[in-house]
Amino acid sequence: MFHLSGVIEINTMKTEIRKGVSQFYDDANFPRGFNRSGEFSVAESNILTDYGLTLKKLADGSLMPENPEEKQFADVCAQKLEAETQVERAWQKYISLTTTPKKFQSIYGSHRPNDDFEYSSSDDLDDL
Repeated sequence: MFHLSGVIEINTMKTEIRKGVSQFYDDANFPRGFNRSGEFSVAESNILTDYGLTLKKLADGSLMPENPEEKQFADVCAQKLEAETQVERAWQKYISLTTTPKKFQSIYGSHRPNDDFEYSSSDDLDDL
């Protein structure tokens, strides 16, 4: 929603999932942060940063769910349910980006340039 002053108001997300005890970062996969990676929206970045520690522990089973929303999240992670909430979709996107190998593209296609090229002195412009 835009105000006349040009400030953007971002809707606050309502969730029963507990915030992490500290902010969540994944410097190995996103060294510049989630918001600067170009992979996540502002809302997704905020979810991962604020709730990521709790989500990671719920997903790996080291934290037990305390409410229905956390139980549903754990079930989504165990692939018992489809992702429905913004938190669940953001976490699935994060997992997909960190577990799927990135495709490497080269201007040379699938082959490396030929390194067997031999330079001959006749190619020099000494004869000018």
